[in-house]
Amino acid sequence: MSHAAPPEEPAEQLRAAEALAARLDRPMGFLGILFLFVVLGQLLVTDPGWSRALTVLGWVFWGIFVAEFGLRAYLAGFQASFWRHNWWQVLFLLLPFLRFVRALQALRLVRLARLSRLARAGASSRRACAGPARPGGCCPAASGGCRP
Repeated sequence: MSHAAPPEEPAEQLRAAEALAARLDRPMGFLGILFLFVVLGQLLVTDPGWSRALTVLGWVFWGIFVAEFGLRAYLAGFQASFWRHNWWQVLFLLLPFLRFVRALQALRLVRLARLSRLARAGASSRRACAGPARPGGCCPAASGGCRP
């Protein structure tokens, strides 16, 4: 019969998370520099294919950063002291996501603008048809107009 290992002490958990951070410091720093170049490339590139590739690459890098941070938080047992010492990393991890949310909001505004334009066009054609009745109930503003 095997026994489960006793839960680690909070201090040991924090040390394990910090040890992982120390081991991953160089690779994550290098990835951070690459991420900076990807973001700059997104701002400068005009070709849609390159833009799409850099966007995907940026989100992959961001996912790696989130996974590394999540692993460290897990190893630290999600303790309050871990969050107090790493709050600034949470902000940096949220910034790209907030950019994504802003893009979704902009897309929603574009859709609302289209709907508004269609509603105005429909209202103006209704006003044009609200004039005196034509023979056969036709509306000159409708496509094709009135037929004699």
